[in-house]
Amino acid sequence: MGSKVSVLAFAHQTPREVLHSELVDDAVSSRRLVERILPDQGMEPVGPVTLDEALWPLPGIACAGSFEGLELITSQDLRERRPSDLTDDIHRWGDDRSAFAVFMDSIVGWAAFAMWDHGRLRRSVSISHEEGIIEDEGVRFTFEQTYWDRSLSSRLGFHPIELGNEALRAFFGFVLEGRWDQHCIDPEEIAVTEYRAQNAGYRQQLIRERAARMIRRA
Repeated sequence: MGSKVSVLAFAHQTPREVLHSELVDDAVSSRRLVERILPDQGMEPVGPVTLDEALWPLPGIACAGSFEGLELITSQDLRERRPSDLTDDIHRWGDDRSAFAVFMDSIVGWAAFAMWDHGRLRRSVSISHEEGIIEDEGVRFTFEQTYWDRSLSSRLGFHPIELGNEALRAFFGFVLEGRWDQHCIDPEEIAVTEYRAQNAGYRQQLIRERAARMIRRA
């Protein structure tokens, strides 16, 4: 499977400080989260899935968990080539909380991540194996520095998926590829709820519109 991720979380602290195996999803709140972020899709709950299964849902599917101190949603509809383009939405969705996003697709060699501090963009990165640096906004986090030190100008000295996994570790406390340590959590032990769009026509329209937007921004 490699590293395929499309996850966004809202919290007053880093999600890895909140995530643990005893969390129980508040079904009413997680459904409200899905309806707020993905309106008009007619999302209906299907059942629980583990977080590792939920990180890259199929088109028309979203997974969400609402826990004490943390809300989390995964959907391919969230992906942005430049995560900073989400800033206006984050301000509306976040209720004055910080937000953390990680997007990765190892098939195309692309990774992106971003962090917003109470709705204001603090850091946004998007890098591609073929294109190099797409976006590099804000002050770099400590976990990034050793990777950028290996780069020359716009030429990457590392694979995007490496840095994407380190962002996943720093924000969410686990990796899909890379070194595990005693501080990593196990996403297989955390349950979220899967939601399926009932409006198939709208789902296909969203997919076409997203593809057109990404082409325009290329």
